[in-house]
Amino acid sequence: LHRFGVALLVGACLAFAYLAINQISSKLPYDVDVLTSMDHAIPFVPEWVWIYTLNIPMPLTLIIVITQADRLLELIGGYVVIFSIAALTFLVLPVHSDVLRPDLTLEAPSLSLQMVSYYYALDKVGNCMPSLHVAYSVYAGWWGIRLMPARWGYPYALVGVLITLSTMFVKQHFIADVVSAIAIAGAVYLLQAHRGVSMRRFVPGPIKKLLVS
Repeated sequence: LHRFGVALLVGACLAFAYLAINQISSKLPYDVDVLTSMDHAIPFVPEWVWIYTLNIPMPLTLIIVITQADRLLELIGGYVVIFSIAALTFLVLPVHSDVLRPDLTLEAPSLSLQMVSYYYALDKVGNCMPSLHVAYSVYAGWWGIRLMPARWGYPYALVGVLITLSTMFVKQHFIADVVSAIAIAGAVYLLQAHRGVSMRRFVPGPIKKLLVS
């Protein structure tokens, strides 16, 4: 229950910060065009939205299952660093998704389409590059392979791959968003796992105290 509470707190903090920045980035009068023919070629498949919704529970699951406090602090610190890099990019190099999203009124009504419509309204058009959906999921997947038994770690990482694909099939992200997110998540993880760079220093004090307790 304690870890579950920590996971909810971390998720809520990151989510509210994301939505706050999105209110700004969606209204910026300038944006970067990253649309390619490959983005156009990827079909819109609204059913993928159910995989897309796993973005929140999938990364936060590690907070519940990791038993060592040091590794838990490193994981959360990594999330904070990834978010910080993304937040700065959202404001400096904003990418807007309005040119990517289809006209939902032309699609056959379904529960999946209603869920896609909900996300379109919630996410506005900003906060595209890098995709935090992808960055969090890929980063968590690498940690999962490292810390979980193989029979759980690899399926867990596969969920992260499916979430990555879903961002493009529901037309929430461009290919450039995905590539940049994987690069950022990979850099943070490699610095931690292979260069010994500690990210726990970036964990906010209240969350760190909660973990210690």
